[in-house]
Amino acid sequence: MSLPTLALPYPLILLPSARLTLPISQAQADAILSLIDASPGHTTLAAIPTIQTKDRSSQPHLHEWGVSARISRLVRPPSRSTQPYLLTIQGLTRVRLTAPERFGDPDHLPLLPVSYPPVEGDLLPPPDVVSAFKAAAVSLLDRLAQSNPRKRDIWARLAAVVEEADVDRAAGLPDLVVSSVGAEYEERLREYCHS
Repeated sequence: MSLPTLALPYPLILLPSARLTLPISQAQADAILSLIDASPGHTTLAAIPTIQTKDRSSQPHLHEWGVSARISRLVRPPSRSTQPYLLTIQGLTRVRLTAPERFGDPDHLPLLPVSYPPVEGDLLPPPDVVSAFKAAAVSLLDRLAQSNPRKRDIWARLAAVVEEADVDRAAGLPDLVVSSVGAEYEERLREYCHS
């Protein structure tokens, strides 16, 4: 299967079930409008983060993993404005580029081959791994609640969701925690590779 591919500029990453609003160029907006016009239902594309190379003069690479994403909204800037278009996308599920590559023109949405990972039911983590992750996540959320009293209720509710999740839903817990808590770029890329 192939999907039109949006290269997410460094350091942006989209996780499954998360939303992301990012500025895009007029050329990208025109390409997305063409996709929307050609699609009978919701428009889906691959949102793939870029990897910054040490040599900043060379073009960045696309990461091997990303997500399929639904286009939620495209906002046109006011006329005669220098502001960019704003695109909002919703992460759906992980995808893997079957032929990772450099991208040439960031304004182009190339049609690249992707594969979907096996159905999560086929990859259920063992109960001891789920228990260890839950304990670590709840400990982290408790520390966040103690360090930020204004968000204490939010962290407590998220901890309750983590504690109550059964093994069938455990595969999505790391995405939920990482997208809620936030993490550094390299940590999020590592999350793509190991989940």
